[in-house]
Amino acid sequence: MDKQIMDVNVSFYDKVNRLVMGSLLLIAMMAMESIPAWLTLIPAYPILTAIAAWDPLYAVFNLARKAIGERPSFKGGKLALGS
Repeated sequence: MDKQIMDVNVSFYDKVNRLVMGSLLLIAMMAMESIPAWLTLIPAYPILTAIAAWDPLYAVFNLARKAIGERPSFKGGKLALGS
């Protein structure tokens, strides 16, 4: 299978969560009068990554995890790296 540059690395539920939380954060920030207008750009990251279905931070962490050879595993309900 041919790898694409921007493979999807955000699940459906993660996309929904990002859209909802980003929208709520944007609405809350726009409702405040005492914050600078440029701070309303903060919710753009979760909203744009939900629309694109690709998160650059996930990609970087996945590359780093592959480079050191660790695979995440769940033991006892907690994420354990290594084994």
